[in-house]
Amino acid sequence: ARASGVLTPLISQQPTPDARAACGQAVAAWCQSSNLWQARASMVPFVTLARHGDLGPKCFPGMTQLILDTCSHNLRSKGEQRFIQTGAGWVLREVGKAAGGTAVLEAYCRSHAQYMSKEGMRYATEKLPEAQRRSLVQLVAAGAAAGGRGRQVADEGQRAGGGRAARGGSAGRHGEGVVRGAS
Repeated sequence: ARASGVLTPLISQQPTPDARAACGQAVAAWCQSSNLWQARASMVPFVTLARHGDLGPKCFPGMTQLILDTCSHNLRSKGEQRFIQTGAGWVLREVGKAAGGTAVLEAYCRSHAQYMSKEGMRYATEKLPEAQRRSLVQLVAAGAAAGGRGRQVADEGQRAGGGRAARGGSAGRHGEGVVRGAS
């Protein structure tokens, strides 16, 4: 089963914003997992909720920041993995659809370009105006050319059919307070 098909309703059907927040934080805590699919599942369930922002009827205050923190942790610690990049890009694209979300998305992408692959950035920015999207995607290429963390290499490994070994291992961990109140 797809993570979003089970976990999104689990979060959104909680009876109160506090209960939704607790459930959302528990799911987001999965970003700490060394399992690629569990880490990806810490982001994907928020895809359909993110476009409504923190005040949507099935959402909770602080949800957008929780999503951004979860994406940050995943991109910094497991960003060489293609499915982490696409999962983050997918949920970030939906953050950009919320009221005021375009500015949040652009600021996030600018500050995290060094951790994003071209594919991840394309996913995140695909609904932005063309010039803005192109500018953000170029940040990834510029970072790789300037000795960034090699996301361009990871993209090339994907196109060449490289497996997990071609994509490399963990790039290190930077928690940044991602998990609040999770066990």
